[in-house]
Amino acid sequence: MGIKELLIKEASAEVRTVDSHLAGIVKPPKILSIGGCVTEVTCLQLNRFADVSHLWRVTIPCLMSKKIEGRSYFASKSPQLSERINFELTKQALHKIKTGGYEFVMFDPTSDYTNDYFEKDGCIISDMTQILAQGWEWPEGFMEDGWTRISPRSHRYLEMYVHYLQAFIDLCEELGLPLIILRRRACANKITAEGTTGLGDPDSAEINWWVDLLWKRIAGLTHKLNVLDINERFSITSFDVPYGEGIFHPIEEFYDYVAYKLMYMMRFSDDLIVETMFHSYKDRASRRRAVRQECDGLMQERDSLIQERDALRLSIEQLEGDLAQRSREFDSVCESRNSLESELVKCGRAYEEVCLEKAKLAGELQCVNEAHKGAARQYNDLLGWRNQFFEELRLNNDEGPMALRDVLPLARALRPVIHTIGRVKRAFKFAPR
Repeated sequence: MGIKELLIKEASAEVRTVDSHLAGIVKPPKILSIGGCVTEVTCLQLNRFADVSHLWRVTIPCLMSKKIEGRSYFASKSPQLSERINFELTKQALHKIKTGGYEFVMFDPTSDYTNDYFEKDGCIISDMTQILAQGWEWPEGFMEDGWTRISPRSHRYLEMYVHYLQAFIDLCEELGLPLIILRRRACANKITAEGTTGLGDPDSAEINWWVDLLWKRIAGLTHKLNVLDINERFSITSFDVPYGEGIFHPIEEFYDYVAYKLMYMMRFSDDLIVETMFHSYKDRASRRRAVRQECDGLMQERDSLIQERDALRLSIEQLEGDLAQRSREFDSVCESRNSLESELVKCGRAYEEVCLEKAKLAGELQCVNEAHKGAARQYNDLLGWRNQFFEELRLNNDEGPMALRDVLPLARALRPVIHTIGRVKRAFKFAPR
């Protein structure tokens, strides 16, 4: 079936959008896209009136090369990787094309340059660990079993592409399946606030050189293909593109441009084109509105955080003032402490002097006490002598063994002794007890 033959089903699809009760009668056309995000997103814009399927990262050489005989399932850390290896080794994509009943197939050779490939015994598979998922690792021992790496930026890959594209065209002619090939270049520029500038990726120029060379090599086959030629000016990326800024991720309007050209190639009516693009813009406006609302919420949160920041700054300034005051008080306390420490040192020295003086006085006191004890003994001895003398003298009424005339000379002789006794007695009286 050619592109023109799809007009009948398109008209039926238009009737289905107007009269919902015919939905059970009209069967939507089936469309298959092969490759990366460009073919997938472009064809998905037609999903309101078509049954769209996509074979992610399946290339023409991977599709048409031989399948592996024997073991095709290899256990790995990721069950999805094991399933994908089995999918490619057994060429299930080719079986799906043969039995899917599709109205047309769309593929994009430029997306082949996102990763390398491996070949063994005529079977070609993608390097799934490069682009299919993060963290995928080949099963242990799988790559050592005779697989050879092939870069799409090589003449060998171009030769294989031409060979398998011819085989794919022959197959689709047998199936009556129209083929649409997307001719585009990788993004070499990006849109910024200052305008259009170079992407700054050295790979983009090299990839586009190989893409141009590929189209030269398949020029003899393009008459059997429906070529959807995309102006390279639209091959431009930006920070807000789907899947992120990159060589193979053009701006969102790029997909609208491709979808327009695809629908005009399929000779869709203006009403059907408008119906398709209206819902595409509606969904995009809803997404952008949600993003805008999220931005507004983030701006409100930012303003709230700014207010909290200003309040924190004010609190910090107040705390800094309190800290300065506390620092001054601390300095004053330190000065007082230093003064007290000086006084304490002085008092310590005075205390040491007092202790020395006390020790000296204690020594002198001990000497005085010893002298006092000696004087007391002397006093007691002299007192005993005096009593003994008076007892012997018995001077009452001049009676006694000695006459007064005899005593006077003796008294004068004893006067120094009596004076000494008096001094000792007085010393004894006032001495510390």
